[in-house]
Amino acid sequence: PVHPRSATRFRKQRGMPKTFTNTLRASSGGIFAFACKAAVIPAVASVFLKQAQLSDWGGCGEVLSEFSSVHTQVWGGFNGLLSFMVVFRTSFAYGRWDKGSDRLMELEGCHVDAASSLMAFTQGSSAPPEEVEAYLRKIAILISLMQAEALLTLRGDDLQKRTQKLLHVLSLDELDAKTCQILARSCWKQGKGSFLISHWIQRQVMDGMSKKIIVAQPPMVGRVIAELSRGFIAFERAKQFTLVPFPVPLEKTVLTLLIINGFLVPIASLAWSGRILVIFCYSFLLLFINWSLYQIAVAMEEPFGDDSCDLDIVATQDRLNMRLLLLLSAEAQHLPTTVLHPASKGPSDPPELVLVEASWMAEDDNDSDDSTTNLTG
Repeated sequence: PVHPRSATRFRKQRGMPKTFTNTLRASSGGIFAFACKAAVIPAVASVFLKQAQLSDWGGCGEVLSEFSSVHTQVWGGFNGLLSFMVVFRTSFAYGRWDKGSDRLMELEGCHVDAASSLMAFTQGSSAPPEEVEAYLRKIAILISLMQAEALLTLRGDDLQKRTQKLLHVLSLDELDAKTCQILARSCWKQGKGSFLISHWIQRQVMDGMSKKIIVAQPPMVGRVIAELSRGFIAFERAKQFTLVPFPVPLEKTVLTLLIINGFLVPIASLAWSGRILVIFCYSFLLLFINWSLYQIAVAMEEPFGDDSCDLDIVATQDRLNMRLLLLLSAEAQHLPTTVLHPASKGPSDPPELVLVEASWMAEDDNDSDDSTTNLTG
């Protein structure tokens, strides 16, 4: 039931700008690999300067000792400023990541709730069952397509082609030819996909009410429109993390301070200890921590990217598809009923409710796993 077809292409939007550290981190194999490479060079330079001081190469031992004593005081104030900027950068990035996860969960929840309400509002419809079934499938396809297009937009410009091969949309081949042509036209490529499909779904709601497929009262149906609006607003708020980067002047300031710190640490480390190994460890750890925090902040700044700490939008789309398929399954169409205990005298004298163990949930674990596998294809 789930076809591995990506959502229709749309125009490329402006994503997060690539920084110098993004390129280096990508070529270095990860956050901590880059931090190690950035820290080991100044640490080795600290070892050479300390060896020159201890061996008094060319009479520079006394000069290095006097210079390091003055330089250490200056470096203390500089390091305090650098630590504040790095911590500020990291906290700002984590705030974006946390808000991005909230927006993503809200987007998925609104889509699932809207689909569930629409399918529940067809209960007791006087329309032919085939027409109701086609209507429900059409709603599920449009909601799946709308979220897939929204997630592709959140991925940004650089990752869209790669993500299109990973996202799945429910049976796009069931849509009519004219709808597919509209999706493939220039208006679709201008980044208006989510807005267009959301409008289609709202029109489908009104069409279902006019054809008596939806039998709920208008105030109740208005809840579906409200959920779709909430989901679209959550999507628009989430786009700021893709379209609005961290302020470039602050980004360049933090990066410049980190580079300058790499030149100052080897000189300041001369006054820390008389042992070469201790100086190497101190210098390496200090620089490694600063560069690691900075690189983690760069990775978390765009929560919808493809870094290891970014949000998994592919899993989000798969969860939505699984829930939509569950709503279309026979299990969702079943209406639970209750059976009175034989000892009761009738509806006027029902038995008291008692607490029982939930062991029945564990007994059917294998069956539930099989049903989930069937739903996800």
